[in-house]
Amino acid sequence: IVNMVRDNQIVLIQGETGCGKTTQVPQYILEAALKTKSEQRRAVRIIVTQPRRIAAITVAKRVAEELGEKVGEGIVGYKIRGTTVAGPRCKLLFCTTGVVLRRLANEGSKWMFSPKTVTHLLVDEVHERGVDTDFMLTFLKEVQPKRPNLRVVLMSATMDTECFLKYFSLPTTIVRDGGSEEVAMSRPPMVICPAFCHPVAEVYLEGINARLGRTGPADAKSPDELRRDPNDPSESDGIDYDLILQTIEELE
Repeated sequence: IVNMVRDNQIVLIQGETGCGKTTQVPQYILEAALKTKSEQRRAVRIIVTQPRRIAAITVAKRVAEELGEKVGEGIVGYKIRGTTVAGPRCKLLFCTTGVVLRRLANEGSKWMFSPKTVTHLLVDEVHERGVDTDFMLTFLKEVQPKRPNLRVVLMSATMDTECFLKYFSLPTTIVRDGGSEEVAMSRPPMVICPAFCHPVAEVYLEGINARLGRTGPADAKSPDELRRDPNDPSESDGIDYDLILQTIEELE
């Protein structure tokens, strides 16, 4: 993924839900940029767009936690309408698509997607074809030939890959043997990230008691009993601590 982003202007990532594309791909790009030698390193401004505000906030907090810092105080921040939680050292910014569009509108067509605004743009959940996302993709298409250093990553679990591959294809000149030239459409590369769901089984209290060899009833009160007798003191406080302890020991 890092090599494709480095060598191509636009990369498509199709990954199933749970594969980690939203939280890990931005960190891959950030880590690769920070590992570059200082004399070759250019300023990095990674923007990750989310279709909803709650997603931008929660993902930013998760990534900041994985990097061992507090969101807004280090290199990870987020920006939504009316709220900005990002410090001066921020290099990885999560925001809604509307925030990016407002910034682009203020810049104008001449400076749109300039390196001062963004060097890497990651559009998450690109299959959600809302008005904001479609406008941003249209602007990207317009500046694609003018911003060769801009890196764009389109990510989704269920996007129409053929549609995006055709839309962002660029004409390239191929020189054949004998000196003849031929114009062909160059498509962006695509990465498919598989994932799997862990098996989940429903286990009921009767089955747990049978597995643990417990024959008596649970030393606990039901929610209805606790509501009827809230002041009735008991050693367990309505919780079967022995059952919890035996279950943990069995899992270990």
